[in-house]
Amino acid sequence: MTRLSETIRELTEDHAVNIGTDHIRLATEAALLDQLEDAKAGTSTGGGAVNRQTAPLGIDPLMIEQDIIRTIHTTSPIADRYGLACMPLKPRVATWGNLIPEALALAHLQDWVGRIRALFLHYQDLDAPCPRCGCRYVLIDEGDQVIRQAALVVCKETLTASCRNWECGAVWSGADELHNLAATT
Repeated sequence: MTRLSETIRELTEDHAVNIGTDHIRLATEAALLDQLEDAKAGTSTGGGAVNRQTAPLGIDPLMIEQDIIRTIHTTSPIADRYGLACMPLKPRVATWGNLIPEALALAHLQDWVGRIRALFLHYQDLDAPCPRCGCRYVLIDEGDQVIRQAALVVCKETLTASCRNWECGAVWSGADELHNLAATT
């Protein structure tokens, strides 16, 4: 199975995943697009097999879904010929992934996988200004209320940090970059 077909399968079908680090154990994880749909309703637990963390209610799942729809619409000049706009999301993603150049499809698909998985990770706010844009706080519109959050957020599971300011979007990955970030904040 190619990397492209594996990534499409991860998004569109239930699939086996390894859990644990000492002994490989296989478990079934729900299709990531199904998890995304559940996260929009606040009912998903990350597929059940790998992570029991419930996704927080918020606008992130909807933004990911809209980005997927927009990307499919704008990157495939022959999408209308295949009726992609009328398809449910899972078959739309699978069809689209095989219509455009493999490198472009894989880049988008892997980004979506990472963003959906990130919905279920534990994040910790950092009370410091972003070294790139200087923003310390952002305002998040949660429907009936506006919430002030720290601009910088770190995820210990993935060793990444990012700026929530949509105009900046800076990302730091790996232990070395996180140490550099800590030294500048």
